[in-house]
Amino acid sequence: MRWNIKHPEPVENIDDVLKILLENRGIDKDFLREYTVDDLPDPMTIFDMDKCVTRIQKAIDNKEKIYIHGDFDVDGTAATAILWSYLYRVKNADVMPYIPHRVDEGYGISKKTLDTIIAEGAKLIISVDCGVKDIELVEYAKSHGVDVIISDHHEFVRNEADEPVLPDTIVIHGMHPKSKNPLIICGGVTAWMIVCALEYTYTGYGYTKDSLKFVDLAAITTLSDIMPLKGVNRIIVSLGLQYMRGGLVIPQGELSNEEKNEMSIGLLELCKIAAVEPINLDTYHVGFVLGPRLNAPGRVENSAINSLRLLCTESPSKAKELAKHLDELNKKRQDMTELYMREVEKQIDLDENKIVKSKIIFAHGTDWPEGIVGLVAGKIAEKYYRPTLVMSFNIHENKVTGSARSIKNFHLVKALDECKDELVRFGGHYMAAGYTLEPSKIESFREKITAVANKILTDEDIIPESNIDCVLTGEALFINLHEKIRSLSPFGYGNTTPIFASLKAELIDVKYMGANGQHAKFVWSVDGNVVESVAFNISDRFRKLEIGKPYDISYNVDVNEWNGKRTLQLGLKDVISLKPKNIENKT
Repeated sequence: MRWNIKHPEPVENIDDVLKILLENRGIDKDFLREYTVDDLPDPMTIFDMDKCVTRIQKAIDNKEKIYIHGDFDVDGTAATAILWSYLYRVKNADVMPYIPHRVDEGYGISKKTLDTIIAEGAKLIISVDCGVKDIELVEYAKSHGVDVIISDHHEFVRNEADEPVLPDTIVIHGMHPKSKNPLIICGGVTAWMIVCALEYTYTGYGYTKDSLKFVDLAAITTLSDIMPLKGVNRIIVSLGLQYMRGGLVIPQGELSNEEKNEMSIGLLELCKIAAVEPINLDTYHVGFVLGPRLNAPGRVENSAINSLRLLCTESPSKAKELAKHLDELNKKRQDMTELYMREVEKQIDLDENKIVKSKIIFAHGTDWPEGIVGLVAGKIAEKYYRPTLVMSFNIHENKVTGSARSIKNFHLVKALDECKDELVRFGGHYMAAGYTLEPSKIESFREKITAVANKILTDEDIIPESNIDCVLTGEALFINLHEKIRSLSPFGYGNTTPIFASLKAELIDVKYMGANGQHAKFVWSVDGNVVESVAFNISDRFRKLEIGKPYDISYNVDVNEWNGKRTLQLGLKDVISLKPKNIENKT
């Protein structure tokens, strides 16, 4: 692990810490202010939103059958819930949701899906979180008298001149090539912008009680799809968390005295079963507690319909039943992920120091669960710090479906585009992608993608790096440091949780915790100030630390609450020798 300390001079003044954090992120103090609904963007400024709203209004007025075509991850499922709930419950439209089956239909719009929807009498299909690459399928739907609105946030198809090629229909996309106000937003927020634009058209104001009731789902999709928490995404997540905690973000006068500003009954039940108090909800709980449970049906059952039902139901008993089901599926998902991680690791070629020999990890198996391979790829990429491609050969359908996860400096979609002759289809983002190919192409695909990785990645690129904001002395390590840092929240991609380092910290005690001693509490003396730290699922290297010896430590700052007392607690990230050779200071 290479340390990149952005501000290597030791800091002891807490006010200076906040200044350094702002400087490191390239932001000013305006970033710290509390946001209101008035800070949200005008949804009508999104390119072609006026055409989108007009077509949907026509369908509502004429009682045309509308289908919302979603996806099986949190972003696609919640986007479907947002748009369906609004059109059905608020506008009384003739509308149906459609979530494709992961194995039978696959990601995005498919001919099989279109044939089903067309047979049901659809006159308008609105895709959410998918469709921007399905140019020919849009033409197929149109040839059967069905209009299509694409709402998506994924990368466009590009021609040989590297120009974006879009379906010949209304496309609502934050980064539309013709947009004058580009927005980096997820599928759920894109769908929510359509709802807010409809509200604007009907009421003259986009953010009303009927549209803001979905700001919680907009925040969940933003965090689950790992959008950068700056600009509009920071505003949406801030307001969404306020909403889920019961804070009033709806404009004054919109709520009656009887109504409470709180999330849906389905999300409340999910919080209960996950032992999360809504008042304490933070980005961690959304990304690592609620998000995985909402994702579990699409991964384990290959259909996210039960997640959709949970997000849409108004029945307390049904919400409780579904929340329990999702919790059970999530436990099963965890077990399956561990099982197939071990299978993938059997295929990784390591040297004598247990370092991966190649610059890319490529693994496949027969009839591995398609909903799990993406999670496995992500965990392997994180553990070994290599772009990782994991795929499953479906022996019954004679096809290979795969997921890929990446590291810094390796753009997955661009890399897959260089291998497109080996693939049936592919799509995704810089860091995550999905693809399908014929079984006969597995080895040629391995050769091409490996060659691409060897061309792009340097030896430096495959050394994991820890970005550390600054070095803190013992004088800074008190409870009010945590309060200062919290002013930068919500944290996530693009505004990561601050990481600090302290030098020459003496280890004075260790206590192992957990059923198998897999967690530990370390007590340190930092410039004479005694502070506690915790580490979870510790490596063998941590077990070799010796009491009484000094170490350089890196950590995030948290709080431990016990018997009404709040004390500073460090979340231990890394420990290295007193004068490591692999510390790289960059200013």
